[in-house]
Amino acid sequence: MAELLMLLTTASLAVRHLAGAPGRLRMGPFGWAVLAYAGVLVLGALVGALRGGGWDADAALAELRAPLYLCLMYFLTTNLVRDRRQLAVLMWAFVLLVGVKSLQGILNYQGSTDLGIAEAVTGHEDVVFFDVAIALMVLALVLGIRTKLVYVLFALQPVILLAELLTQRRVGFVALGTVLLVVTLLCIAANPRRGMALAAVGALAIGAYVAVFWDNSGALGEPIRALRGVVDPSSVSLRDQLSNGWRDIENRNIAYTIQQVPLTGVGVGQKYFFRQQPPPLPDSFTFWRYITHNAVLWLWLKAGPLGGFVLWFLVGRVLLSGSALFVRLRDPGLRWVAAFPVALIACQIVFSSVDLGLTFSRTMIVLGVTLGLPALLETHAPGPGADPAEAA
Repeated sequence: MAELLMLLTTASLAVRHLAGAPGRLRMGPFGWAVLAYAGVLVLGALVGALRGGGWDADAALAELRAPLYLCLMYFLTTNLVRDRRQLAVLMWAFVLLVGVKSLQGILNYQGSTDLGIAEAVTGHEDVVFFDVAIALMVLALVLGIRTKLVYVLFALQPVILLAELLTQRRVGFVALGTVLLVVTLLCIAANPRRGMALAAVGALAIGAYVAVFWDNSGALGEPIRALRGVVDPSSVSLRDQLSNGWRDIENRNIAYTIQQVPLTGVGVGQKYFFRQQPPPLPDSFTFWRYITHNAVLWLWLKAGPLGGFVLWFLVGRVLLSGSALFVRLRDPGLRWVAAFPVALIACQIVFSSVDLGLTFSRTMIVLGVTLGLPALLETHAPGPGADPAEAA
């Protein structure tokens, strides 16, 4: 259904443009970076098909689908979101749906507890949405935004935080710390006094939490589990040890594959090479021989160093341009939205370093939409040399 909606929307936009609709198609601030990202994926697919042998079209489609969603949704958002009312609808949708997903996670946890089943209470990628929603709440507080949407986001925080704890995803807490650090840096750049105050309060809160909950094995101790595992590996649960061991083997196999095909990568739709056979994974992960948990290295693995460069070029472009846009904007509400893509891509990259972050459809759809929002925000921002007083 998502694909059908995207294709019909694209067709509608193309027909309107060919029929002479007012306005021209826009590339947006990240257009060339997104096109390069799509291009390197297509190149990887060509490499995989030309290598022949065990090329699998179904696996190639599974690898390409979500990244191409990102590219298509970026251009659709850039060209279809034209005013602040549409922007508000998208922000409301994000906040409300994260709240719904959080509530679903809590109910799933209760159901699994009643049945004695220890399974994930949400999709692995849902922690990305939870983390960004928490970061947006902190940023709204610092910027002094008082709108109905922000009040709803504040009201949902207990539900979102509880769902975050119940997911027990170590990478979710690491990503949360990263995205809160990004938000703090944005605040320091835009308003040094408020930013430094936020940094001081955050440092005190983290220090107090570590001191109080270091040895806590319950839900409240979950955020520190990743740090405790690094400092004291013996404290890691058997489940986490098995998870860490599998990923260590996978990373060695990734390095081995890159050594074998250093220029082109193994190709999309081709299995990566094994130096060491890892333990089998559940049947639910059908394409585990093609898609790696370390999604940051996955693109390099599939399309060579060019693939790795293009990925980091896109990330760097979003972080630098998004941060500059945040500083240039004077409207707190627009600043809040400008921080959205910066926070999301930072969180996404941290998550993707240990999980299948770049091949999850939902996160890539949301990321594509979010990256398209600065195209509208730039029309409200003063130029780099403009007088801030006049812009206000």
